[in-house]
Amino acid sequence: LEGVLNNGANSHQLKTRALFVLAQSNQPRAREILMGLAKGAGNPDLQRSAIQYLSSRGRERITSAELKAIYDSTTDTDIKRAVIAAWGTMGEYGQLANVVAAGGVDTSVRSAALSRMTDPAAAETLWAIYQKEQDKELRGSILSRLGSMGAADRLLDVVRSEQDVELRRRAIRSLGNMRADKSGAALSELYGRESDADNKKAIISALASQGNGEALVALARKETNMTLKRDIVSRLSNMSRNKAAMDYMLEIIK
Repeated sequence: LEGVLNNGANSHQLKTRALFVLAQSNQPRAREILMGLAKGAGNPDLQRSAIQYLSSRGRERITSAELKAIYDSTTDTDIKRAVIAAWGTMGEYGQLANVVAAGGVDTSVRSAALSRMTDPAAAETLWAIYQKEQDKELRGSILSRLGSMGAADRLLDVVRSEQDVELRRRAIRSLGNMRADKSGAALSELYGRESDADNKKAIISALASQGNGEALVALARKETNMTLKRDIVSRLSNMSRNKAAMDYMLEIIK
């Protein structure tokens, strides 16, 4: 198999098959060959595959430190993303957080690391990064990730204190992507304290995304701005399976 991989006359397809078979071997030499490829001994395609295989070899898998050495030694963003994917497979959230927080790194690489951070326990780490980050696009992505982690308190902090209007609305949308029992009450409270009509519309949309008919009905009963009230009623009209919404629609008709 090593000979197949080292023979320049062999096709990429044949080398890829040889690499796959090699990855099934538990022999120490097999790992050595894979490590050589992961460090760049072959072409970039084989390097990415070797990194992937090494991250899933159980007790013989590549270490986080070895991956860090590969990451630091290359300027190829595809190889860096392969290392990031391996860290994600291994649950190395500390390394991923370091990439997200790193300045002067390609935003696509930082975003790739962010997308691999799925553990809710990492929410506070991301929140600390968000507060220092200058890149608006990445800050928005962090808000979406905090939403998927269920970090409602941190998103509420953003809505209450963030000066950038677009980021505030991004936080509102992320709150809307959570279950109603996680953020519905907080969104309703925000609506009552909000004065900007567009922000109120964002909150209405967020509650509608949750299917939170009960909260929308409560807002509709209090809302005096007819434009906003029509928006709420329009959202309620699409909730045919929500009893509170349908009861309110019948009440309006009567």
